[in-house]
Amino acid sequence: MSSKLIQPTPTEEERSVLVYPEVIKWLNTQKHSSQEDINFVKDFITSRHLFGKEKYGTGLMSFNGRDCVLDVKEELGDCLQYLHQLKLENKTVTPEIKILLNQIVTFVDNF
Repeated sequence: MSSKLIQPTPTEEERSVLVYPEVIKWLNTQKHSSQEDINFVKDFITSRHLFGKEKYGTGLMSFNGRDCVLDVKEELGDCLQYLHQLKLENKTVTPEIKILLNQIVTFVDNF
């Protein structure tokens, strides 16, 4: 008889991690953008993280039971509508918006 132990598969709760530090770690590896742009994105992500903690009592966690694919699609759909709203209202896409969009594209391109 084999004495080989079978390791239990971790549950989703056990694999759950806070997303915010992972984003900051990734941003710290980015060399394609200026340090000023990276610092802006890190500050912005930090403010969104703190907002989420205040509103929901925790930051965004992986394996939280939500459909993250659907969440991304819905948020991007909303983003596209907000960008069209800017155009319809004769407002400009700010440099900050372009910096954030650039970071999103870079992340997706290197996924």
